[in-house]
Amino acid sequence: MKLLDKLKNKLKINKRLFLFLIVLLLIGITFGSIFITILEENDRTLVYNSLKDFFENIKGQKLDYFSSLKNSMLINLLTIFIIWLLGISVIGIPILIIIFFSKAFTIGFIIGSIIAKYGMVGCLLSIAYTFPHAFIFLLALAYLLMYSLSFSFKIIEAITKKKNLDFKILMNQYSKILFFTFTVGVICSLLEVFVSPNFINIILPFVK
Repeated sequence: MKLLDKLKNKLKINKRLFLFLIVLLLIGITFGSIFITILEENDRTLVYNSLKDFFENIKGQKLDYFSSLKNSMLINLLTIFIIWLLGISVIGIPILIIIFFSKAFTIGFIIGSIIAKYGMVGCLLSIAYTFPHAFIFLLALAYLLMYSLSFSFKIIEAITKKKNLDFKILMNQYSKILFFTFTVGVICSLLEVFVSPNFINIILPFVK
């Protein structure tokens, strides 16, 4: 409960910043979802074939769950750590925004590609493929990014206005955020590897 109260208070304080990140998230997903339509035919075919192979592996229960979990956790935790680390660096602000946008863009691209290939059934497939793990992870990244940007802004303010900054306290709070998002990242990987394929399997019989 204390963590939820702190989260609510932090969101109130950084309401504009969090709103900006949510808007950026929606723009990234939207752009990503329509990007498949402007690809050349050969590129679209490669994407569609990759999706087909993936779904066939799920249907035939040929997924390497250990390898998939390892790769998912590596990507999730590395992304989290890079964002956290860049928050300490003032020059990392534009990179933070680019990383977050690219993650949203990727999710949008996957959703758009599945729908473009499988039509109405693809809507259900895209939900099964991305929900809830992808959206939970994006929201966790938005939360982390809010702290990272806030951390960078405080450093800039301390330098430009020559204010004293209790770096130890800030780092302690910032490290707790890292641990929290790491935990969410692990949970999302588990959902992606062990839960999402089961949802997909329910829908695959309706795919022609």
